[in-house]
Amino acid sequence: MSNQDPCDQIKAFLTENGYELYDLRQGHACGLPCTPFVKVKAEYSPVDGISFLAVFPTRVVRYALPCPYNHNDWQNHGSQDYSTPEELQATLNKMIHPPAGCWGATA
Repeated sequence: MSNQDPCDQIKAFLTENGYELYDLRQGHACGLPCTPFVKVKAEYSPVDGISFLAVFPTRVVRYALPCPYNHNDWQNHGSQDYSTPEELQATLNKMIHPPAGCWGATA
């Protein structure tokens, strides 16, 4: 068992696998938990606004900052648990894209 901090282990795993980490500016954390987590950059969504994925040791949470951007409260837009590195990658690959519905399909 490693004595390394779980966030450091997660960060190393994510960077090794090509995920882009998100740099959260100081003072811009209203609505986010106080516990440590790793931030992964998510795709921009015109509906959700700016978003990122918070990776905790057993859960991934999607946070979004809706327009107008001078409003500083991050909102939880969903979460999913994982228990293996493979499940973490599958969860990130699913949650990194903005939600999409079926209404854009043509008949």
